Amino acid sequence: GGIGKWSQAPLTKEHWKEFDSVFNKVLGDVKIADPFRFFQYESVPGMPEALGECDLDTDPRTWEPYLLVMLRDGMIVPDPYFRLDGKDDRGELMDFKYNKPQLSFDECNCDGSPRYHLFVSESCPLASAVSAARTLLGLDSMISMDVADGKSGAGLVFLNGCSCVPWKGSEGPFWLYSVYQLSNSIATTLITAPVLWDTVEQKIVSNDAWEILKLMSREDDQSDLISYNDALGVILKEGLCPREQMEAIENMYSDLSNSIFNVEDVGLECIAQVGKDGRVDDNFERILTKLQELNDLLGKRRFLLGNNLTETFFAGEQSDGGDIFLAMFLFRFDACYTPLFGLKNHGAFDGSILTGASYPNLKGYSRELYHELKSTLKIQGFRQIFRLPYGIAFTRQAIRSTDASL
Repeated sequence: GGIGKWSQAPLTKEHWKEFDSVFNKVLGDVKIADPFRFFQYESVPGMPEALGECDLDTDPRTWEPYLLVMLRDGMIVPDPYFRLDGKDDRGELMDFKYNKPQLSFDECNCDGSPRYHLFVSESCPLASAVSAARTLLGLDSMISMDVADGKSGAGLVFLNGCSCVPWKGSEGPFWLYSVYQLSNSIATTLITAPVLWDTVEQKIVSNDAWEILKLMSREDDQSDLISYNDALGVILKEGLCPREQMEAIENMYSDLSNSIFNVEDVGLECIAQVGKDGRVDDNFERILTKLQELNDLLGKRRFLLGNNLTETFFAGEQSDGGDIFLAMFLFRFDACYTPLFGLKNHGAFDGSILTGASYPNLKGYSRELYHELKSTLKIQGFRQIFRLPYGIAFTRQAIRSTDASL
């Protein structure tokens, strides 16, 4: 059975509340009970509104809060990082690695549908970057894609169901955890997007945004397939990740991953108040310092690698093909990260990026990349990050409280 169906006896909402209250009171933080915490609910808590029906006036903070979950040994459990204030280890997380010797996106199933499928979420900047790259590289017809409506108490959810096999045709909603469970039934992992799915092997090819981008942009594998949708004419024929520049690209991507791309993880620690030893402040300072370094760098060139989204690097300076990734974070910085994480209160904060005067080169860079990427953006999804504090509070209260009415 599914959630809320493990008991055949009909239960009223009042009965469910009483059951949940007793469950939490008796079992408390007993770890073996964690999988039952998902199935004890009458329905999945914190379901989002349909992304297509949201606009810039939609306030996700008014939605029901969701439970933060992960998979442990293939079972959905409350994320222990939030359950016990970051004191409990999530365990050894499974690493979904690309292990196919060759990958060609022109392969189809017998019904003509693409072999490879993407699951993305517009609430995640890395997933948004992969979605944008798919369109820029002209792979829309060769890699099918589903966009999550948002997070719920069972992870990312697709309210209208899934469009790829083996779930195609099943009534929605559909949850991303099903993809992870089918790929590995005993996986211990976070339920994250993007996911590149092989519909033939029914395995996850990768859930790493950078690895997926490299697979899509590998010119020697995909040169006959790629037909760029490049509004500004700034992508070289070698793709977004030219092989001869990969060492420099990897180095800079790693650098940005430990600074700018880490802003949501650092902000999460700040909201969850699990980084009280000064680590959060140090990380925020590193992020804000990196913004100034990037602003200086972009005073010398149009993009991170020069005049194209990929180009040789200058005078030994390390650069990367991470313009799309960087842009997705910059688009969110003023509107999402600054207010949510209280960056204005940090001593290193120097002003807004898109509306202030402190980062003129980053401002120009962001606006130009917006014109290149705007057809791929679903900005209404960016603001779903504001649900995070409510999700953290709900997750803690759902387990500790003896009143499950919540």
